[in-house]
Amino acid sequence: DEVTVANDIDLSGYDLVPATSFAGTFNGNSKKITNWNTKTALFNAVSGTVKDLTIDQTCGLEVQVKGDAAFIALANSGTISGCTNYGTVTSVKGEFVPDAEEVYVNRAIGTIAAASTGSVVSCNNYGTVTITPTRVGKYTRQYIGGVAGIAQAAPDKNAMESCTNE
Repeated sequence: DEVTVANDIDLSGYDLVPATSFAGTFNGNSKKITNWNTKTALFNAVSGTVKDLTIDQTCGLEVQVKGDAAFIALANSGTISGCTNYGTVTSVKGEFVPDAEEVYVNRAIGTIAAASTGSVVSCNNYGTVTITPTRVGKYTRQYIGGVAGIAQAAPDKNAMESCTNE
C-alpha cells in the first residue's frame, strides 16, 4: 500500500492513535504535521518506507515513564528518509521517575525514530530533547538521541546516512 499526504495536517484538538505496524510506503509529500501534542509515535513499527514528512515546531512529544518515544516510529526495520523534526521532546512535567526498584528493558528516545534496525537517511532534527530525571530506576540501557535514540542496522543496511542533529 502507498499513502501520499496531500496537504499539511493540523492535529489541533485531535488525539492520534498510532498505527501498530506499517509495511507500505508513507509519502509525506513534503507536507508537515502541525499542532500535534502526543505521548506516542505516528507508527509503532515501520517495516516499509516513511519519507518526506516534517514535524512542525508547534508539535510536542511527552516522554512517558516507561517505553520508547519518537514522533515517527518507535521501531524502524524499514527505511525512514527525508524526514525533518522541529518539535520538542520533553519528560512529563519535568520529571522522569519510574519505580526505582523495577528493572526496565532497554529504552530509546529520539525525534524521528526511537530504535532503528533499518535505515534512517537524510533526516534532520532541529527540535530539542529534554529529559530531566530525578531518578531513573533500573534500566538495563537508555538510549537518547536527536534523530534516533539508537540505530543498529543489519549488516546489509546503513544505520544512519546523511542525517543532522542541530
